[in-house]
Amino acid sequence: MNNSAISYLRFSSSKQKKGASYDRQIEATERFCAENNLILIDKIEDKGISGWNEDNLKETAALGKLLRLIQTGEIKKGTTLIVENLDRITRATLNKAVKLILEILEHGIDIVTTMDGKRYQSNSTPTDLMIAIIYLTRGNDESEIKSKRVKQAWQRKRKFINDGRFVKLTQHPNWLKIENEKYVENEKATALVKRIFEMYTSGIGSHLIAKQLNKEGSPPFSRTGKRYTFSSIERLLKNPAVIGRCEIVSPPKEHYYPRIIPDNVWYQAQSMREKNNNYKGTRNDSDRVNFLSGVLFCQTCNNSMVRYSCGKPNGRYHYLVCSAAKYGEHKMVLFNYQKTQEIFLMSIYKSNLLNGFLDSKKHNHQSGKLEELNGKLLEINNKITNVCDAIAVTNNSQLKQNLITFQFEKESIESEIDKIKKSISDFEYNFSAKEFFIKAVFKDLEDNTFRMRIRDFLRTIVQRAWIWKENELDGTIIHVRFTDSTDQLTALTKNKENDKSNVQTIVMWNNETLAFSNSKGAGWWDANCKPNDIDPFYLKSKITNGQNFIFTDLLLRQQNK
Repeated sequence: MNNSAISYLRFSSSKQKKGASYDRQIEATERFCAENNLILIDKIEDKGISGWNEDNLKETAALGKLLRLIQTGEIKKGTTLIVENLDRITRATLNKAVKLILEILEHGIDIVTTMDGKRYQSNSTPTDLMIAIIYLTRGNDESEIKSKRVKQAWQRKRKFINDGRFVKLTQHPNWLKIENEKYVENEKATALVKRIFEMYTSGIGSHLIAKQLNKEGSPPFSRTGKRYTFSSIERLLKNPAVIGRCEIVSPPKEHYYPRIIPDNVWYQAQSMREKNNNYKGTRNDSDRVNFLSGVLFCQTCNNSMVRYSCGKPNGRYHYLVCSAAKYGEHKMVLFNYQKTQEIFLMSIYKSNLLNGFLDSKKHNHQSGKLEELNGKLLEINNKITNVCDAIAVTNNSQLKQNLITFQFEKESIESEIDKIKKSISDFEYNFSAKEFFIKAVFKDLEDNTFRMRIRDFLRTIVQRAWIWKENELDGTIIHVRFTDSTDQLTALTKNKENDKSNVQTIVMWNNETLAFSNSKGAGWWDANCKPNDIDPFYLKSKITNGQNFIFTDLLLRQQNK
């Protein structure tokens, strides 16, 4: 005789495991096994899973897996399946429930319910089956009643929200508190929310924000989390409750919560998040942000270039490599991490494209406005998509009118974006690109926040850049194509006279030489071999090595700052 038994426990809410439901089912199972000389060989549980919508029968659920084992014969005939009641197995409609129970019994598995000690077998009497049907019907009816009650409760809540009346929500925004049946600001929490948005819109990524807040010991918003994570920052940044919007109802109810973030900051953050989502896998929490991530790609296979480090902890070497080659898809070629960044920046600098990155109040204001409009455009595009989907189902005349309104709004936003883009391109900057760039090389390029600003700027102007080596002697080639432009930039390094210590860098604009330099000199020359600039990277290396070279009054002023 087979005296093996398997217990199955299910509860619809994970909270029930902490309460009486879990303990009750466990104790009854153990007691039944002891009284009937059964050996409990396994306990399976579906935690927080509904039996009404058949989630517990899916392949990923515990009962679903058990059913597959029963069907394949891996569970021996005569094994007893112990449950508190038949509705633990299923609360589906009667036809589906009866079919499931009969299938288990036909495979030679007995079912025992601890509630009444009833054993169901393949040769059970019609009376036993009638009792089973009654229990299954009751279980389904109870779920139906609960479902209707929950739906009715939410209908009332949504009506109150649409009317602007207070509704106490369990999952209300964590930076708010309830006073006198109103949502009001928690001052410390809202100050932190504002700070997170300020950090993000200034160019600091979600990883670094989380890292900084954890370092400071700031309490997290999550009711259960103990620390900030990338995900918790991202959830906050996309939560429309910060601008007072409640999305429990459709359409969303504006001004339901206290607004703590102004529209311009909200839309700017959404625009930046959308851009960053195009570069998944680039992390901002490393010691030094790679500002070429999402910009520079492998010429061989068109995969992104990533940072690769090797060597001992006290003597690490850093390179850029193809992400595909890193995993063996083709030969891995190493590009010196620091030198590649220097060549790329100098090439952009020599082509005067860094002018668009200079700090000026007007430029910052216009760029912020542009991000805000891009955020609004993103939102209106989502609305248009949702309305089109709804029209396809209902063909409602009001929805068609809403679509026309949204399309007009979209055209207006796109027109504003075009005006600001032209304004930015026509703007005459008051700062010297040379002074800015040298300042970056000497100081700001060491700062991660500044490097992220450069990265975001490069992603704006560069459509795509590729890097490769023809051979070891010819060095590195970088080819850049720009957004909304047919212009092309090429930078290449060559070892002069096969001397690896004497590296010449040539910058070409639309296949014509723009400037060149060599590693044994501190200068850049134009196409006519006339000196026209200093090399700030060369200068920096000399000052770092204790040699105080001063080439121009500009550098002297910069060094004294």
